[in-house]
Formats: sequence, C-alpha cells, structure tokens
Amino acid sequence: MQSINGIKQLVDLASNADNILTQNTRKIVLDMLYQDTKIHTSNCDNVLSLARFSNNKTLKKIGVEKTGQINSDIQKSKELSHKVSQIIPKINEMSYEKLMIIVEQYNIGGVESAINYINNGTRIIKTKRI
Repeated sequence: MQSINGIKQLVDLASNADNILTQNTRKIVLDMLYQDTKIHTSNCDNVLSLARFSNNKTLKKIGVEKTGQINSDIQKSKELSHKVSQIIPKINEMSYEKLMIIVEQYNIGGVESAINYINNGTRIIKTKRI
C-alpha cells in the first residue's frame, strides 16, 4: 500500500514538472516570436531618412529610399505581430514536443516558418551540404 502511494506521488510530481516545463516553454516561444516582430532600425537609418528634407538631390533620394524602407519594415512588423497574436490560442494548446518543433522551425526559417508550422503543420527540413 505504501509503495503504491509512493508511485502515485512520483507520477504526480512528474506530471507537475511536465506541466511547468510546458508552460515555461510556451512563454519562451511567445517571447521569441514577438521579439522577431520588432523592427530593428539603427540611429544611422533614422538619420539617413532625415536626408529626404535636403536640397541636395542625391541626399534627398537616399532619404526617401531609407524612409520607404523604414515604413516597409514597420508595416511588416505590424503584420507579423498580428499573425503572432492570432496563434496564441494554438500555442497554449500545444505539447512540449510541438513547442520544440516550433523552436526548430524558427531557427531554420525565422518567425514566418514557425507561424507556418503552427498554422499548417508545414515543416522546413534542414539539410546538410556535402
């Protein structure tokens, strides 16, 4: 009787540990995905975008191009952030093993690859070059 109770306690502890590990991994996956949705503009990019106000044609062209690039990055960031927010319920239902596949897909192809796996189950396979 005592050994049965000991086994039950051990199973309960293992189950609790698995739940904690899975919950922590979910948080890490969400943080990882959201970090990749942030735009990364340097101070140099921001300064170059101000060149669009210059009277010099070359500087103005550089400034306009850099401003367009920054705006494009902002739009892409918003779209990715929206996609990530849409998949939160799916992530909250995933097992630890599936979460590890998300991390693998993220490492291979970035946030878009991870989102594709979550939504479609599509995996990118990493191959070795010989």
